[in-house]
Amino acid sequence: MSNGKFTNETVYRRFLFGEMTEEEREKFEAEFFADADIFDEICVAEDELVESYIRGTLDFETKRRFETHYLKTKKGAEKLAFTRSMLEELQTAKNEVETEEKTSVWKSLIAFFTTPKLAFGAGFVLLLIAFTSWFLLKETNESEVAATITPTPTVKTVTNLNVSTNQNSAVAIPVNNSNKEIANTNSEPKPIPKATETPKEKTFVPNPVLALFAGTVRGNGKMNSVTIPNEAKGLSLQLNLESRDYKSYRAGLVDQDGKLIFKSGKITAQGARLNTFIPSAKLKKGDYIVKVYGINAENAEESAADFQFRVNR
Repeated sequence: MSNGKFTNETVYRRFLFGEMTEEEREKFEAEFFADADIFDEICVAEDELVESYIRGTLDFETKRRFETHYLKTKKGAEKLAFTRSMLEELQTAKNEVETEEKTSVWKSLIAFFTTPKLAFGAGFVLLLIAFTSWFLLKETNESEVAATITPTPTVKTVTNLNVSTNQNSAVAIPVNNSNKEIANTNSEPKPIPKATETPKEKTFVPNPVLALFAGTVRGNGKMNSVTIPNEAKGLSLQLNLESRDYKSYRAGLVDQDGKLIFKSGKITAQGARLNTFIPSAKLKKGDYIVKVYGINAENAEESAADFQFRVNR
């Protein structure tokens, strides 16, 4: 597929909005009737325009032009109604599948603990874990108490004979019970070593992961969004296709101004899922479209699916 798809989006919208002069329109129609690729690109641009209007992601000026020109035509109104109905049905089907999966997990857990043999084994394991935790906690507390107890020095009275005055005086000398040595009262106090500071460990910030599904939007028309921490290196995308029609794919990232800002290498699908990584430097706050292209036997790119998401910072 021609890479002009990204640069000609403005031209396609002028055509769809009926903003071309008669001479421009005739020349443009002659071009796409002669080139099937251009015709396909116009159809894709129209689908994206309608879906963006439903999701509420069009800017104010584009939305005004869409409602003033495109929706005034019978074809445009029918296209909008059909697309909205299709997206609602897809979202309903997706919600039903997710609900069934959650219900089956809970049923499995309940069945596990209600089966007599398995319930007895699970109860024994839980009891063993509780006893082990109590024993380790008890040993830890006893060790901490023992470490805080220090020997108490005792005072031993020694009679010292004063020769010059013939008087006896008592001198109290502390005795350390731990080593039975008499402390020297004239010695200087030993300096107390300073506690060394433990170096702070660097906090590891994982890269966020966002799963997107082809042809679907969130309930109430809300767009999929993701928050990217400043320390993250980028965003991992899991692109779920409706079907796997090509051996390899390529993904392009388009910003809200219609500019291609990133393009991946060849991606091999895992089932019907594609995994790709977008560097953090490419992702500023705003809305983005991921355009997926399948690579056919002639090594040419063909439009396969579009995904939309929003980045928060």
